[in-house]
Amino acid sequence: MLIAAFVFLFASWGSAGVMAQSSGEVSATQRSEPNSITLSYTHDRFDQIFDPWNTGYVQLSRQTPYGSALARVNMGSRFETTGYQPQIDFYPSLVDGMYGYLNAGYSNSSIFPQYRFGAELFKSLPRAFEVSAGFRHLRFSESNVTILTGSLTKYIGNYLFTARPYVTPNDLGVSSSLTLIARKYFSTADNYITMRGGFGFSPEERTFQLNVNEEIFLLQSSYIGIDGYKEVWSNVLLFASVDGTRQEIWFDPGEFFFRITLNTGLILRF
Repeated sequence: MLIAAFVFLFASWGSAGVMAQSSGEVSATQRSEPNSITLSYTHDRFDQIFDPWNTGYVQLSRQTPYGSALARVNMGSRFETTGYQPQIDFYPSLVDGMYGYLNAGYSNSSIFPQYRFGAELFKSLPRAFEVSAGFRHLRFSESNVTILTGSLTKYIGNYLFTARPYVTPNDLGVSSSLTLIARKYFSTADNYITMRGGFGFSPEERTFQLNVNEEIFLLQSSYIGIDGYKEVWSNVLLFASVDGTRQEIWFDPGEFFFRITLNTGLILRF
């Protein structure tokens, strides 16, 4: 099979830890209620070649004395194939000012990695800075890819700014990409709007695609997006996002298509 990677740096809850704690993950660590259920749906449309993609997930989160634990089932439908991928995420509290991120997942579907693993360490610094370093590993039946990543975050009043690079070693050398995030918080940590953009090569397994050969392609892409979270009732949050991506076509290098990605969902806390 051919697995082609596109840039889809989704800075909202997204796949555990492809980006510095995505907004849904931040929410999981900040809220006071010990449990939550998240339902999410994403729709991708293309200006040429591809039929629409539909993906979603159901997630259960629990705050424990040792950190936040999450169990998720990802669901996807694309290329006339429907698949599922269960995964677990854990954000252990280590020492004051330091916490971690651990992830593992499995799928027997061709539209998801067979195995996925990830780990990252986050450390608070003086002057409202935070840094992190870690990796993501995606394994398919005949191929695999390891992505090195980290982040630098700065808090200024009610604003958050993050830069996150991704470095992917491969047989031809090293591919890289960069994501930039700016977030404005409102009345609480659960009410905010985020602007984000990125360029480079894919760091995110959600856009790996199935075809007929056993190779991994990392293709040039750029994107911009916006998302928002809003507490609409006590313990009920709604979120939505829109992203636009310009992506190189893996079977026609130098040519690009455009994709628009729409996402919405809700969080029930209890």
